[in-house]
Amino acid sequence: MASAIKFPDVVSLRLTSADRVSNGTMTEPPPPPPPPMPPQLQNNLVTLPPSTAKSFFSFLQSEMGGVGRSEIIPLFWHISKSGGTTVEELCSRCFNLVKASGKSISTTGEIQHDDEDNGPVKVIFVYGLHKVNVDMSTIEGIARAKQQNLIQSSLAQIIFTPHIHESSTLFTSTTQKGQLFTVFRHPIHRAVSLFHYLQHASWEPTYNPKLKDMSIEDYAMSEEHVEEDWMVRKLVNKMEGPLMMEDLELAKEIVRTKCIVGLMDHMEESMRRFSQVFGWNNANPSSSQQQLLPSPSNTNDVNQEIQNLNVQTCMKNILEKGGENKFAHPTEMEGSMAWELLKLKNVWDMQLYEYVLFLFEEQAILFQ
Repeated sequence: MASAIKFPDVVSLRLTSADRVSNGTMTEPPPPPPPPMPPQLQNNLVTLPPSTAKSFFSFLQSEMGGVGRSEIIPLFWHISKSGGTTVEELCSRCFNLVKASGKSISTTGEIQHDDEDNGPVKVIFVYGLHKVNVDMSTIEGIARAKQQNLIQSSLAQIIFTPHIHESSTLFTSTTQKGQLFTVFRHPIHRAVSLFHYLQHASWEPTYNPKLKDMSIEDYAMSEEHVEEDWMVRKLVNKMEGPLMMEDLELAKEIVRTKCIVGLMDHMEESMRRFSQVFGWNNANPSSSQQQLLPSPSNTNDVNQEIQNLNVQTCMKNILEKGGENKFAHPTEMEGSMAWELLKLKNVWDMQLYEYVLFLFEEQAILFQ
């Protein structure tokens, strides 16, 4: 294993002599106020209640002018290699939700194309799951979904996409809003996982055969292949150019006010929160679950109890095997050369993740 190396704190290097206080010690200046939130996010996504709010749902009704939870569309921000595919599988198979997502990929890597991006929007059946025939993984697919009035059709019960700015423009009605939620992962663990995954995932649009023969250190030092602060850049819609402190503050503000935060390291608790907010425990059972339910002569309470048991068993089976799209690969120890190189590429994402850990604890009060 490569010997541990230490790099200076990149953020502290940005401080100037003007930041010194009278006793000669170095202190960080207060962060600048974030720029205004983009209107498509401010107006089209639900604003979360403050941590002091007594009722999450009464706040939502106030936010949406009295409209009920049924008019809120779950909008999952899919951060690659952070548990998003597992969340999608749980929502599709266990809660039987009709999804709008990316291209369907089988367990063997086969991509389903037939009828997924043609004609008017409709629900199709692909690999045993119900989905709307749109591709929310691309800008072009989102534009088509908007043209075909995906939200107004009320076909999709949940949306999965990596493009939150473009997807938020789908919500054009004052009575239908998106509720942003996601699962975060430590940026370095995510970067390591993404590198090893893309070395073999030939079915992915981002697959590059050049990565197959690269070491992770070479990958981390490359300018062409490695991601740099992908989460912050996506949040502030700034994929090129240098990031500044105000970009980080805007990213934090978007997550704080608009996003229900989950953690890959706490997937079971994250899913409990998501299902509570969106009422998934009361979702309609799938046909396979329907066969296990008692006859209509039994009470609704018994039906609901058995349905919840089926959902819990389904979730347990998926989570116990480590989720979906799991790819075994070597890990990197903190302090290794690869770790430190990747850390330099993710200075802003590391700070965002630290803030997300705080938010995960702070949001817990909303789900008690």
